[in-house]
Amino acid sequence: MKLVPPDTSLKDYKTRRSAFLTQLIASTPNVSARAKEFRRWMDENSPDRDHDEA
Repeated sequence: MKLVPPDTSLKDYKTRRSAFLTQLIASTPNVSARAKEFRRWMDENSPDRDHDEA
């Protein structure tokens, strides 16, 4: 699932995270795979992440 790139609004981030989790839970029965994918998503979309990396 591709969502809009991270932005600075915490409310937008929480909305996108919730939508991602809902879709992930519905499509991934394996809990370990689900956790791995969620960690990957968090690394890419965290509002605390430095987005100026080259």
